[in-house]
Amino acid sequence: VDAVVSNAGIVLFEDFDEFDFDIWDKTLEVNLTTALILAQFFVGRMQSGGAMAIIASTDGMTGTFASLSYAASKAALITLTKGLGNIFGLRGLRVNAVAPGWVNTGMSTAASAAAKDLTPLGRNGKPEEIADVVAYLISDRASYVNGATLIVDGGYTNVDPIMMREAKGEL
Repeated sequence: VDAVVSNAGIVLFEDFDEFDFDIWDKTLEVNLTTALILAQFFVGRMQSGGAMAIIASTDGMTGTFASLSYAASKAALITLTKGLGNIFGLRGLRVNAVAPGWVNTGMSTAASAAAKDLTPLGRNGKPEEIADVVAYLISDRASYVNGATLIVDGGYTNVDPIMMREAKGEL
């Protein structure tokens, strides 16, 4: 095996005041535990110089209001990537993560479309743009990248919404 991509993910929304730990458990199982299971299964089957890419999210870097489970699982994936990068690195393998921002996928909602207004590039991402970054990370061109998380969000996480509105003369 030359490369492994962990791309399992679900998002289930919750109400903090009536928190459902079944949502928490299911989300962490799919989003986090699956990545660890894949790593354990493939580490001994990978060729020297091989790589693993984990799909995290920019939600793992910010606070949330109604998706604590999702954000926590994605933040944990970022830390898992660092730890697996250490462990795999000692075996001549690499592990990196990609943290997409808003991408037009089957998980998109009408509300998520509004993210483009806060993104310096003025649009949400395309799945193939995330795939291109994954392809880079598992390639030999990224042979010295290990334990890193690449943010692929069109600049969304760079933006302070108030400063953006000031710059546009809206405030």
